[in-house]
Amino acid sequence: MRTSKIRVFNTLSWIYVYIIRGTPLLMQLFLVYYGLPILLGYAIPAFTTALIGLTLYATAYLGEIVKAGLQSVDIGQKEAAKALGMNTIQEFRYIVFPQTLPLIIPNAVGFFIALIKDSSLVSAIGFMELTRSSKLVIARTFQPFTVYAVVALIYFIVCYVMSKVSQKVEERFDILYGK
Repeated sequence: MRTSKIRVFNTLSWIYVYIIRGTPLLMQLFLVYYGLPILLGYAIPAFTTALIGLTLYATAYLGEIVKAGLQSVDIGQKEAAKALGMNTIQEFRYIVFPQTLPLIIPNAVGFFIALIKDSSLVSAIGFMELTRSSKLVIARTFQPFTVYAVVALIYFIVCYVMSKVSQKVEERFDILYGK
């Protein structure tokens, strides 16, 4: 929608992106957790709230990453596709998308790694995730350093694996596109 030529779509998506990117994730989670039940008239489980809040947050950032990737494709490439008689879908499938994907993967993976770490904020709305679980273990064991060290290690392992998978995908694209 951010690259749409339809002004209403472009404007609405711009407003959405700048509101989401301009407010803290924790406040967004609180607004969804406390605001949606008021709008809907019934309580929403913490998991659903966390899912909605993180999805709204992620789509704003990923939308900008994809927009930047799409805009990075040279206009001459698109004009060449039109000159070859390709329609808009063919142009996207064969010309734009193959050039955009290798450009957005590193940024998207970096964002997802940050999102994994930011997911610890959902403990503030009562969702039982890793950070909240660690607090319960600390209450029983009275060993905060050990518990938090294990939690940090788990986050590190997940993020490290994601970055290594991303690196392999990027290397694959380098081989495919001769970089």
